[in-house]
Amino acid sequence: MATALPADSSADQDSDARRAIWNSIGVCGDDVRHRFAIKSVRELDGREIRSGTTIPAVHTWQLIEALSLLCLIIRCDDATASAVNVFGKMGPVLVREDGIARYVSTQHTLKGEKSALSGRPDIIVTTTDETPHPGNAARIIDYPRSRRSSIVLAGKPCRSMSITSRPSRMTATRMSNRIPNSTISGMP
Repeated sequence: MATALPADSSADQDSDARRAIWNSIGVCGDDVRHRFAIKSVRELDGREIRSGTTIPAVHTWQLIEALSLLCLIIRCDDATASAVNVFGKMGPVLVREDGIARYVSTQHTLKGEKSALSGRPDIIVTTTDETPHPGNAARIIDYPRSRRSSIVLAGKPCRSMSITSRPSRMTATRMSNRIPNSTISGMP
């Protein structure tokens, strides 16, 4: 049974889609607990996420972010944490990608190195277990919500971007044309 949520988009009103996403989160949560040294996968109120539990009162985009976090962890060789909280600020979770130790955090604020601008990406993969900052960020994964996003890469503004992530690299693609990987400074 779904918890009532004030709908701000048609996605929030689609109960079948929300149920399908939540069921996927439950299956992924079970998989993360069984495959890795992660004892608990929790939702907003600290309840354990298991297959068949009630859908929490969050927006559909938050469900997508939670599923993305769990999928990122599942794609890793190994992961260790006492708990993974799929909504809100969390981390670091130690993961191993292609034999390399990385740390996954969510909803941490990053401040620019050359400006006072800041942002709060959905998922940040870092090279150290320190609080995420531009110097240790290996990958930043941010999913646009209903508004148009404006992202700056290598000093050049890029509008209407989609960002996808793979364990070993980040690719940014303009809707109209590709940006060469060499313009994404600091990315492997």
